[in-house]
Amino acid sequence: MSRVSVRRLQAGDDVGAAGDLLIRFFREEGFDTPDAVIRANTTRLAAVEAFLKERGAAGYQVTVTPFAEEAHGLQNYYRKLGFASEGRLILYKKL
Repeated sequence: MSRVSVRRLQAGDDVGAAGDLLIRFFREEGFDTPDAVIRANTTRLAAVEAFLKERGAAGYQVTVTPFAEEAHGLQNYYRKLGFASEGRLILYKKL
């Protein structure tokens, strides 16, 4: 069995494999976002932490939906990337 490691992408990284993985995820989840858009956004997101630090941001957040947690265990994934729960609850009102 191969070993998988998780790490943050950084500006200048080769994001080809990450783009491929995101495209696969989007297809499995039923999204029709064009591959080129996913790849472009992957490149942008690889540089997000440097961008935020340069502008003095103290941190940033991700949202994990109950469905995503149940289907993919995303809390553990994000913990491996250094995220921690603050115990907040996000409420949503559909219009």
